[in-house]
Amino acid sequence: MPARSAFYTRAFETLRTVDGVEDVGAAVVMPLTGNHWTIAFDRVDRPVAAGQRPPDVGWQAASSGYFSALQIPLRSGRFFNAGDRPGGPEVVIISEAIQERLFPAMDADHREEVMRNIKVLTTAAHRLRVPLFATEQYPKGLGHILQEVVDTLGPDVEPIEKVAFSCCAVGAFRSRLEATGARNIVLVGIEAHVSVLMSALDLLAEGYAVHVVADAVTSRSQANWRLAMDQLRQAGAVVTTTETVLFQLLGQADTEEFRELARLIR
Repeated sequence: MPARSAFYTRAFETLRTVDGVEDVGAAVVMPLTGNHWTIAFDRVDRPVAAGQRPPDVGWQAASSGYFSALQIPLRSGRFFNAGDRPGGPEVVIISEAIQERLFPAMDADHREEVMRNIKVLTTAAHRLRVPLFATEQYPKGLGHILQEVVDTLGPDVEPIEKVAFSCCAVGAFRSRLEATGARNIVLVGIEAHVSVLMSALDLLAEGYAVHVVADAVTSRSQANWRLAMDQLRQAGAVVTTTETVLFQLLGQADTEEFRELARLIR
């Protein structure tokens, strides 16, 4: 199967270079033929009696470009992507407190780099369908999330308000996180030595694997940022970078998602 997958990947890449081709897809059965494969299934709450035929359902296997190539609109849900491969990462990305009255006070030498990297990772999260959470620390006093971050988070990400520094102290956050089933957490945002650090320590204590993106978190001073990174390492967190996380999420270089997202870091 890997050889067949590699063949289709190369074929799609070649066909996409042809003038006038907008997208390329493949399917097990040609559309509109009325043919399909069927597979039998069982219902746990309604077992099939002895001698009876189990129910079956028709199914069709298609590549991610199949629907766009045929201009079939998505009615609900989402299209598949590289993140849906077997063994794909069960990850959640959490953006901490990039707010109107707080972010401008961060270390001026690294503030723009941090903003750029947060945008890279939130964009990748959407493209790869990685669950994405955002928190607001005391918005009454610190304002709401900056609009440029809101634009990359998208309308489906509802910020979680908190006054506790650790997001783990917020019931809404915990319930949403538990619902994902993910055990790997990626933390970005501010401040590195306060909300990011305290959230990471609590998540580690609960058995999560925590990755703190060093170039996507910051503090008002580099001294506080450095001490936070040291403490996180000592506590067992993985201190990493934006590019490392991005390539870990992508997993391989021969996908449409890689070609699209790799442009963000060039």
